[in-house]
Amino acid sequence: MPTRGLLAALLAALFVLSALAIALSDQILDHVLVVPPVPQDQLVLFGDESEGGNSEARLISAEQRHAQCVLRPTFAYPFCGFEVKLTPVPLKGLDLRSYHTLRLGLRYTGPSKTIRVLVLNAIAGYSKLGERESLKFNEIEFGVDQLRNHMVDIPLNALSVPPWWIKRRHVPPANSQTEFDNVVQIGINSGTVDPLGTHDFYIDKIEIIGQRISKETYYQAILGLWLVVGGLLMARWFWQMRQEVSRRKQREQELEAMNAILDRHSQALDQQRKTDPLTGLANRHGLEASLQRAFEEWEQHQEPVSLVIIDIDHFKRLNDTHGHLAGDAVLRGLSDVVRQHIREPQDFLARWGGEEFVVVCHGCKAPQAVALAEKIRKLIEESVFEGELRATASFGVAEIQPGQTLSTLFAAADAALYRAKGEGRNRVVFAGASAGANTVPASV
Repeated sequence: MPTRGLLAALLAALFVLSALAIALSDQILDHVLVVPPVPQDQLVLFGDESEGGNSEARLISAEQRHAQCVLRPTFAYPFCGFEVKLTPVPLKGLDLRSYHTLRLGLRYTGPSKTIRVLVLNAIAGYSKLGERESLKFNEIEFGVDQLRNHMVDIPLNALSVPPWWIKRRHVPPANSQTEFDNVVQIGINSGTVDPLGTHDFYIDKIEIIGQRISKETYYQAILGLWLVVGGLLMARWFWQMRQEVSRRKQREQELEAMNAILDRHSQALDQQRKTDPLTGLANRHGLEASLQRAFEEWEQHQEPVSLVIIDIDHFKRLNDTHGHLAGDAVLRGLSDVVRQHIREPQDFLARWGGEEFVVVCHGCKAPQAVALAEKIRKLIEESVFEGELRATASFGVAEIQPGQTLSTLFAAADAALYRAKGEGRNRVVFAGASAGANTVPASV
């Protein structure tokens, strides 16, 4: 597609060309029909003999189109002249309807003050061969002083049908206008009030000026060109808009895809931040969200919530004896045992830190939480971990009570765990009663 600068240059050039086409429309549209010299038998001489006069028309030179009229006083309105046939076929002339001007190169010598020009049109079904007056007379009479440098331009629309011809031929008013659809002869005549004597006419040039097309069609073509250009520019603009919309949509899709990747990456980072890398469980950050959700359910719907804290017994001794890798293996194995036996997704397991784990039991009252803790305690006690290692764990259990907060709930569970450790470890203790009443010891 053209650049804006090139497009502006093309529009400027089109504007200039259109202005020139309008300013020079006459020169561009004009078509000149030149009537060449004709043989002598295509020259028609006439006088007033048919009217009883004895004026005489003589052809001095056919090549020079030089005719001489001698007007004599026998007839009241003496006249004579000569005419040039436009075609060799009788009654078959030229269609001059698209022409507008008759240009004559005419020299005249004699006593007359005026000259008549005749344009004779043959009418189908009316004009007769050899009968000159059956041709329709279209004429104009002008002063000799109108010949500028022996040239005169006669607008065809200035011609008229003479009244004497209309009256003599009994032409109805509807047909009394000029006609140029079948012009057979163009002639020069003496004036209507010419003095007697000798009149010499020399026709140097006969040109008929017309238009290749009408001005209306010409201007419509210029307007049509602008409409086409405007349409093409509009189509180009719409195409560019569609391309721009498509590009924007593509960019939006790319941005959405990028945002989705960033969201996933952010979620992954957030998940990483909330996940313990060793066990794959939630860490403290992940646990906080679960505790907050459980506390909101308790406040809004009085859904019971219990908390279980698990602590591996003598974990430091295990690390010191078997090494940190063995300790890590026990942490992973214990987390797998607990994960497999809690009620996911109602229960939420997290590594609190070091050797401690927390289970948030949604919708779970104290007896169910204690039973779950006892079940897990036994499973841990019976398990053999990687490297043929064994371990036990102590449990502190608490159920949220009216008026409690998350911190007081956690403190109650932690206190129960402390009691379990103090009472010999490998046992489950429920918070809220005297020691021993709510302790579940390890089986012997």
